[in-house]
Amino acid sequence: MGHGPHESKPELDREWLLTNGLGGFAMGTACGIPTRRYHGLLVGATDPPTARVVALHSTIDTISLPGSGEIPLSSFLFREDPTPNPDGWTRLLNFDCDLSSAIWRWSLPSGITISKTLTLKRGFNACTIRWQVDTLPDTAMLRVRPLVLLRDFHTLQTLTNGISLKRTGRVLRARRDDIELILRCSRGEWHEDAGWWHEFEYPVEQERGYDHRESSLAAGTVEAELSSEHPWFEMTAEMDAFVPLPPDACTRCTGSINTRLVVAADQFVVARSGPNQSTAGATIIAGYPWFADWGRDAMISLRGLLLSTGRIEEARLVLETFASSICDGLIPNRFDDRDPAHAHYNTADASLWFLHAIANYVEQAGGTLQAPGGEALLAAAMEVVYAHIEGRCPGVRIGTDGLVEAGIEGEALTWMDARIDGVAVTPRLGKPIELSALWHSGLRLLANLLPGESSFLTSWADMAGRSFGAFWNEGEGCCFDLLEWRDGKWAGNPQIRPNQVFAASLPHCPLEKSHARRMMDVVTNQLLTPYGLRTLSPDDANYRGRFDGDMVSRDTAYHNGTVWPWLIGPYCDAVRAVCDDPDAAKIEVNEATAALLVSLEHGCIGQVAEVYDGDAPHEPHGCPAQAWSVAELLRVLMPSPMPTVRPLH
Repeated sequence: MGHGPHESKPELDREWLLTNGLGGFAMGTACGIPTRRYHGLLVGATDPPTARVVALHSTIDTISLPGSGEIPLSSFLFREDPTPNPDGWTRLLNFDCDLSSAIWRWSLPSGITISKTLTLKRGFNACTIRWQVDTLPDTAMLRVRPLVLLRDFHTLQTLTNGISLKRTGRVLRARRDDIELILRCSRGEWHEDAGWWHEFEYPVEQERGYDHRESSLAAGTVEAELSSEHPWFEMTAEMDAFVPLPPDACTRCTGSINTRLVVAADQFVVARSGPNQSTAGATIIAGYPWFADWGRDAMISLRGLLLSTGRIEEARLVLETFASSICDGLIPNRFDDRDPAHAHYNTADASLWFLHAIANYVEQAGGTLQAPGGEALLAAAMEVVYAHIEGRCPGVRIGTDGLVEAGIEGEALTWMDARIDGVAVTPRLGKPIELSALWHSGLRLLANLLPGESSFLTSWADMAGRSFGAFWNEGEGCCFDLLEWRDGKWAGNPQIRPNQVFAASLPHCPLEKSHARRMMDVVTNQLLTPYGLRTLSPDDANYRGRFDGDMVSRDTAYHNGTVWPWLIGPYCDAVRAVCDDPDAAKIEVNEATAALLVSLEHGCIGQVAEVYDGDAPHEPHGCPAQAWSVAELLRVLMPSPMPTVRPLH
């Protein structure tokens, strides 16, 4: 990525992401201009992986060379001014991010260059920033002014108070309530010239229909003389809520398995307190920058992020995290982002994915008798099964035909969960097809692992399998998305959605193969795009081809045409299941995933976005880095699990 004086405007839509293994992160644009409320050089997780705070917003950097005066390196957008100011971006030579560090490099007069490198300290809410000049014949003076926020990462700073400062030599302390940011310099001293900068403009927030302006505190200035003998200067930013990362969650993939997708996968695996709050646990962040850990996303992502990459121990920790919070047969839909002890249970499918994740883990970890923690996890799986059969799961039960019924008025319990003013956009009340497919396959997986329960589990799976034909829509040559109770009987909803793919993609398929092939023809023709599957056929009157505008507009489109990359995983599984020629299936899978691999170079560097427009050219939207988007792409391209990775201590 290059910039220079000839550029007419900066590249604002290319982003980068660094993570610290706690849920904290750093994020911004390649040109260095913040465009989101979530952008910052240090966003700390004060109660990992939640309670996140934008601590260090950015730095205002200038350098003075003999005969050249003071040269700005930084740039920002301010209210109602489309031109970034200062003009540091015009000197930017290049930017690079390998997901472990972010490096900017600027061109200065007389062939001099200066770089700025940002790294996060893994397992701590801390970062290091290093400035270094090259080919400097004389001396230069670097001036750095850190912009401090110390605010909740979802909010904006509008009041110019609440932050206290204390300077002692090379150390500057900024505090808001009980959160402290400590800035340490390798040399030089802090000058007492703090002041508020106002009207920072975040265009992405404006596009999304949110408040988009705030103020930030320039907490002081530090000066450092640079020379050929001392060409670098370093500053660390640390938060006082240090939480060492548990050793088992410090796994780094190295050597032959250090692929770009594996490195991307690592960014979502973070620490969370274990079941008894005193042990080290792990979880999966659903997406950066704004999601915390969601049950459905974690269970779907677990196989790709952890099992396919050989991270068996962390897979167990994630499963135990959610198993410890089972309530009435349901794992949490999500943990609260501000109160990590509080969980939300409004989901019908997360617990069914939990069954699959446990079975996948136990099989890969050595089987029922050898898998560490396997006995307890299989017991948790059976608790989920019994709760469903006995009708103890709020909003979810097994019908007399063995199919899964789900729904609560006003709620959206499946993964198509958007709501507007408390009303579900796609409520899908009745018998959603993927729930029964997950139930049927999950029971058979557990039956293979639990000989003592095999007869019981198989009988319920057989009942669901015999009834599954009710989902077949002969007129369209595909499956109904759900069965609805209308006029005293169950009737199929003919909307063509991607949820039917799970009837062919899961390990135990309840569809006849001839039906599965016809269904896949319809899905391929109407839903497949280069970036995943549309959530609704373009021929449907409710189809929305653009995911843009304010929240109401976006939520309306969220599951009514918007493309989801994570669905490429089950789509490829189904391709392999229905195709008799493995070589032909491989070609089809490679073609289906090609554009997503190319997307690693765009948007958020090295990551895959949450969603794309249903209509061409299929622009990315939502979270720039989404766990299950990466996980499912990684899983289908690496179907054979990697060797188990030993934790680094």
